[in-house]
Amino acid sequence: MDNDGNLRPTPDVRRLFDFYLAGLTDEPLELVMTRIQQALSDELGDQPQALAQARNLLTRYIDYRLALDDLAGATPPRLATGAFDLEALRQRQQHLQTLRDTQFNDDEQGAFFALESRQDEHLLTYMEIAQHPGLQEDQRAQALAALEHSLPAELRQLRQRVTSHAELYQHTRQLRDQGASPAELYQLRAQTLGDNAAARLAELDRERQHWRQRLDTFVADRNRLRQSELPPAAQQAAIDQLIEQRFSATEALRVRALSPEL
Repeated sequence: MDNDGNLRPTPDVRRLFDFYLAGLTDEPLELVMTRIQQALSDELGDQPQALAQARNLLTRYIDYRLALDDLAGATPPRLATGAFDLEALRQRQQHLQTLRDTQFNDDEQGAFFALESRQDEHLLTYMEIAQHPGLQEDQRAQALAALEHSLPAELRQLRQRVTSHAELYQHTRQLRDQGASPAELYQLRAQTLGDNAAARLAELDRERQHWRQRLDTFVADRNRLRQSELPPAAQQAAIDQLIEQRFSATEALRVRALSPEL
């Protein structure tokens, strides 16, 4: 907050929103929104003015994300003569900026999208150089190297981290598919991320495995109930009781949301 108790937009505000919104793949929107509202209350509960502003910003960010999905469907990347249609991509970027202008003020845009905008512009310029028909290969290589060098240090470091993390994720999946032990996965992660991060990921692996085991046990018992001779209403009542007995209130919401797919 600033000295007057107003919310000060920062990249961390968007990261908080995105952290919880990433859970939409596993949890219903109502639960995700409850989690965000609780997080905002925990941080700003004693500052009603900033809390109201944060909730307003969340509402606008949700509207922006929904409109972004519509924009992606309406203006998918197009190929022209075997390459991306750069003019269409430029137009899409203009539509994106217009969308941001309608939802956020300058300070909010700077906090939420400055780095992303710089990345998008870098990518478009990269594609223009890569697809330029008048450049020799050595000229193209020099132009691309100069473009990479022109990136801010923060963006270069981010790109390096993303690349290294993607490679680590892929390598981890390969080792896991080959039956690697938890100790081998820990060693691999520690080499890239350090011991503390490797330990946290190992704990996350254990939590996910435990959750999967609990979920599998529930599914087996639920399916037995569905195959029983109980009337449909009694079957559902028994399944509901099973969920209430084995899962917390928050977990139960997740189980009910996932149940149709299990």
